Amino acid sequence: MKDKEKSKEDLIADIAALRQRIVNLEKLDDQHSKLEKELFTCAERYHILFDNANDAIFVHAISKEQEFGVFVELNETACTMLGYSRDDLLKKNPLDILDLEERGTMKSCVQRLLDTQHAVIQGTFVTKDHKHVPVELS
Repeated sequence: MKDKEKSKEDLIADIAALRQRIVNLEKLDDQHSKLEKELFTCAERYHILFDNANDAIFVHAISKEQEFGVFVELNETACTMLGYSRDDLLKKNPLDILDLEERGTMKSCVQRLLDTQHAVIQGTFVTKDHKHVPVELS
């Protein structure tokens, strides 16, 4: 065994190096715990703002091909405004709730959004009971 060939001084140095690694790992663990707490605090703040906003908030992806993904997040205001349950809305994409007559113009609006990273679009959502709700999308 290789360790049998090591001198007592070498073994003591190895133990000291291992102790230092343990100290470093404990510091990393403390840093990790601190960052985890900060992340949790940020997530709590995000949810407080998101869930208590007076505006309906819908989050979804837009592909490079200008196709909408399904909603991945939305707040209770969005559900109330449209009359859908959260689970029902999470199965839909923006085109599913947009007035049929406005769907054709949405592609140019999406292109503007992709080009500039910002766009404000006037539109009309259709509620579950077929009422029309004017909205400003950004």
